[in-house]
Amino acid sequence: MESARVQIDNLRKRLFLIRWMQLFGSLGLLFSVISMLAILTGGQCLANCSFFASAVLESLSLASLIVEILISGGALRILLGQIEDGSERDQNHHFIP
Repeated sequence: MESARVQIDNLRKRLFLIRWMQLFGSLGLLFSVISMLAILTGGQCLANCSFFASAVLESLSLASLIVEILISGGALRILLGQIEDGSERDQNHHFIP
C-alpha cells in the first residue's frame, strides 16, 4: 500500500513537470518565431531579446524533462521492486518435491 502512495506522488510530480515542460517549450518556440520575424523585418533588438527569451525557456523545458526522466526512473524501480517481491513470494509458496 505504501508503494502505491509513492507511485501516486511520483505521478503527480511528473504531471506537474510535464505541464511546465510543455509550457516552457511552447513559449520558447513562440519566442523563436518572433525572433525570426523580427530578423526579417529588421528589428534587431527585438530579435536579440526574443532569441534570448527563447533560449532560456527551451533550457527550462529541457531541465524539466531531465528531472521528469529521473523521477520516472524512480517509479520504474518501485514497480520492478514490487514485481520482484511478488515473484519471490510466489516461489516461496510453491513446494516442489
